[in-house]
Amino acid sequence: WDGAVRLALDIKQKARGKNVLELGSGTGLTGLTAANYAHSVVLTDLSHRLKSLYASVQLNHSSIVEVKELDWCNDQAGVDFFQQTQFDLILCADCIYDLVLLDPLLRTLRRALSSTKKAIALVTYDTSIGRNLAYQGFQDRAQRSFRVCSWLRTGRIHCWQLEDPLPTCILLYGFVE
Repeated sequence: WDGAVRLALDIKQKARGKNVLELGSGTGLTGLTAANYAHSVVLTDLSHRLKSLYASVQLNHSSIVEVKELDWCNDQAGVDFFQQTQFDLILCADCIYDLVLLDPLLRTLRRALSSTKKAIALVTYDTSIGRNLAYQGFQDRAQRSFRVCSWLRTGRIHCWQLEDPLPTCILLYGFVE
């Protein structure tokens, strides 16, 4: 997944000393990379994907990484999850692919960002694999949920900075052909 790789390459300064949450971790590439610089890292995904996350953590000998289940569509689980822990940095690599998951993802991002007033979310997606309706839907909904502060395009990367009324933001990196 190119979005996860791109985010992992850019994470060093952003993760330094932070409490990091990775949403939809998959194999945990970005979260495990962040663990080299962060204070703590929590990798999350659906229950049937946790086994591979545990294996990745063991292979990388990371003592500051926890693995937890988080289903964006389970509203009560999301409320409970974010009452327990605060995060400074939220990572979400290549999770924008299904229109049905857009609102649950945005709701989860808002909860994560609201856990502390200094939280930042980094969200990546790769437009070259043809999920254009999902990408456009996410951008449209995110712009209604967050205030757009800036937009940057450098080569293959699109970067949007969205800001909540709180001092939080989402940086969206979109890879284009």
